[in-house]
Amino acid sequence: MSNETDGGDSSMMESQRFEYNLNDNETLVQAVLNAVSAVTNTPLLPSESPASAEGNGESLPPLYDAVDPDALTSLSTNETDEGAGWQVTFPYAGCNVTVTSTDTILVNAQPSVESSGD
Repeated sequence: MSNETDGGDSSMMESQRFEYNLNDNETLVQAVLNAVSAVTNTPLLPSESPASAEGNGESLPPLYDAVDPDALTSLSTNETDEGAGWQVTFPYAGCNVTVTSTDTILVNAQPSVESSGD
């Protein structure tokens, strides 16, 4: 797992690139969720959020709103030709996520835009 930031600001004002490699004990879908959670510093479930006691905890949105999880699973479990590589890129939770045939997940966090609200 490696993390390259294009600015070093943890508030994500600059774009961040993050590489996550699938572990033996997780599915591709779990790996995508874990990678995006790490980049965005957003828990997977509302119960993991510090504000959950008040009922307003943040969590990642459902992955199926961005991509079909069954299709990702199917891609990762299908045997492909040795030389046939693939990659799928989709937007999710303010990031561009790329999943590759080598079980690598690349997450590009998009710079957040904060409005003053005045």
